[in-house]
Amino acid sequence: MIKILFQIILVTTFCLANDSAYYTMGNHLVPIKSKDIELQKEIINLKYIGNGSFKVNIYYKLFNNGNFKKDIVGFEAPLPYNDNGEIISNDFFCKKYDISKLNKKEKEAIKRGYRFNNNYWKLVNKVVSDINKKSKKKKVIDWHYWKDSNYLTGIKDFKVLVNGVETNWKLSYLTNLQNIGSKDKYDAFIYYFNVNFFTGVNIIEHSYIINCSQDAINEFIFEYILSTATRWKGGKIKEFILNIDMGKFGYFRIYPTFFDSLKNWHIENGFALKNKDENNNKVYDFFIRSGKVTFYKKNFFPKDKIYINSPTNNINDRIFDTNSPLYFNSMNYKFATNLFNLKIIKSLPYARRGVVFKDKKLLNYFKKFKWYKETKKDIKYINLTHKEELYLEKIEFYKYKILRNLPYAKQNYDFNDWTLKEFFGYFDWYEAKTKKIKPLNTEEKQWLNKILKKKNISDKEFFDLLNEYIDINI
Repeated sequence: MIKILFQIILVTTFCLANDSAYYTMGNHLVPIKSKDIELQKEIINLKYIGNGSFKVNIYYKLFNNGNFKKDIVGFEAPLPYNDNGEIISNDFFCKKYDISKLNKKEKEAIKRGYRFNNNYWKLVNKVVSDINKKSKKKKVIDWHYWKDSNYLTGIKDFKVLVNGVETNWKLSYLTNLQNIGSKDKYDAFIYYFNVNFFTGVNIIEHSYIINCSQDAINEFIFEYILSTATRWKGGKIKEFILNIDMGKFGYFRIYPTFFDSLKNWHIENGFALKNKDENNNKVYDFFIRSGKVTFYKKNFFPKDKIYINSPTNNINDRIFDTNSPLYFNSMNYKFATNLFNLKIIKSLPYARRGVVFKDKKLLNYFKKFKWYKETKKDIKYINLTHKEELYLEKIEFYKYKILRNLPYAKQNYDFNDWTLKEFFGYFDWYEAKTKKIKPLNTEEKQWLNKILKKKNISDKEFFDLLNEYIDINI
């Protein structure tokens, strides 16, 4: 996996960030601090679209206190990192070389190398090595080849509007960038474009889709540097708004890097709780049933960064989130234990909405989850989402599938279906060790016919049939 984060100019960490101004010196872009233009308003809209990706829309209202001027505004996309935090392409991008003699297969192999994992990167290096062996002149791949497809930065569909007019942008590679007040230097790709700043109000908008960084314990990590906004006149944002839309039943975590409490937060339908992460750092866990989460502050002096992640190491919290793959998998393996656990699994969509269950045992079970908040809603008047309906349908489907496959589980068949393997794995008598199926005997065939004739199987009947088969045949 290649970790790629995105930032704007003038920061040394590798993530998204606010806009900054530049001037040109020869063919080089140099970051500057604006003396005339102030950032009056910034609106950041983040919409989670699944699979660790966000749709990002950012609105800037800038006020030019001076005369008309032409400036360059740039966004920074640092070099890709691997799982060990190592830049895997530093030397690769330092020079431009001819790729005209590469064949289609070689170009595609190299192009894919930038965007995926280290196995592809090894393939890239092998292709380049093979080319160098065949050629008298050493060649390295020119990064310009991927400018349009944005394989280099993890960003796609990048678009810029200046005062309502779509503006062309360019991608440049800069070395030895340095922040004011820092000795650290770094290399980065720069998205940049020209802006005519008229006296008075000027509007810059940009949008893109970013595939966020991921690791072993996070479904996504989204970072956005705020402190670069201090480079505009006054060093502050007069009005700052952050909107986060995770869809229905989303769970995420925000670190209090740019705020002290929940005072400036508004949650349409959900709540946030103070918590500690695995390193004992203070965090806020957000459980959103629907709608947006908004942070609003006037005269905002930006510091540090926005850091949002979605940890996967706490299943009790993750099962609230219908965006997560864990939603469909994490509860199913409890299926095997008893009738009450099956009832828990099927009640999960209603527990998310705070239904007060009449079954006291069930009610007390969900009260243990920090995301469960009683709302006294009646199950009869609740409309489930399409994902939740599929979730419940899947449970009913597997009741039949489990019973039908009992004779094969008895043979210790190694199922390709992960849910079947997990379910039967909870029984001492099952061991997934063969891919060969023996012909069923007469009694087993009669069992299958019995199950196939049933149109509906209640939860109680499911366990009765399951135990009946195990008691007689195993």
